Amino acid sequence: MPTVPADTIRKQIDASDCVLAILASGLSPEVEKELSYALGKNKLIIPIVAEGTGHARFLNKFPKVFLFSPSCNVGEIETQVVEYLEGQMRNKAERQALAALIGIGLGLFLLSAAAKQ
Repeated sequence: MPTVPADTIRKQIDASDCVLAILASGLSPEVEKELSYALGKNKLIIPIVAEGTGHARFLNKFPKVFLFSPSCNVGEIETQVVEYLEGQMRNKAERQALAALIGIGLGLFLLSAAAKQ
């Protein structure tokens, strides 16, 4: 997979209202830098993290971290995120679009985990 230049990622973060971070495995130094940049820009960040991933010290920087596992109910996580977003975002369409992206991202993760078994 080709690497996206850091300045391109920063521009995309600058242009976004929200950053969705689905961390299915460890936290690479690059992703940590990207999330730190987004924190510094006061972006709304939704970290969805696989249980047992670690990096608790870094993840403590976020007001809310959502945990998932291969056996989790994706709908429950979506509901938790939507409830959290109701206090963060006023636009219902944006909340619904983000919830759909979360469902797709977690669904792809779960399919990948099932294929490996």
